[in-house]
Amino acid sequence: MNGTKGKMAEAFKELVCKKSFQKITISDIAKESAMTRENFYYHFRDKYDIMHWIFEQEIVEKLPSEEESFEIWFHTLFINTCEDYKYYRKLIKNLSVEEVRSDLYKLFEHRVRLMIEECLDDSVWNLRKEKEDFTVTFFTEAFLGFYINYIREHEEINLQLLQMEIKFLFDKFLSTVRITKE
Repeated sequence: MNGTKGKMAEAFKELVCKKSFQKITISDIAKESAMTRENFYYHFRDKYDIMHWIFEQEIVEKLPSEEESFEIWFHTLFINTCEDYKYYRKLIKNLSVEEVRSDLYKLFEHRVRLMIEECLDDSVWNLRKEKEDFTVTFFTEAFLGFYINYIREHEEINLQLLQMEIKFLFDKFLSTVRITKE
């Protein structure tokens, strides 16, 4: 990340790794980045805003397009997270589960909905809106919960093992799931 926002983001990430998110102040971020508080507020509203901006820049913008499979998307999410894992792990451990979930839910829900659309027969999809919503909610909760818990519980990401487990999940289990007209 380049420029003023990038410099502040790097300072914020360093601070998150050193101390609790709740104890970080705007003055801390300004001081760590050799900027002023006014400069911070020119670019960001608060520390949540800078946190969201970092996530957008480092994770979301690097995710594959919607044409790629959910398996590739999910694996890439972990690869992107791994690039600055200490920061993301500390952040997720410092925030409440609900804060993390609320920030990530829409991202996961959208991508899960695309995956579910591929699995459902069109006639069922069109006739059973409540089944669509239930299925999307169920799998969004499952994948989002797994992502959050994995980061909270693992000191580091074993990408090779994780990729094998994700591959098993998609190749051996989810590939057999196809809902057709009743």
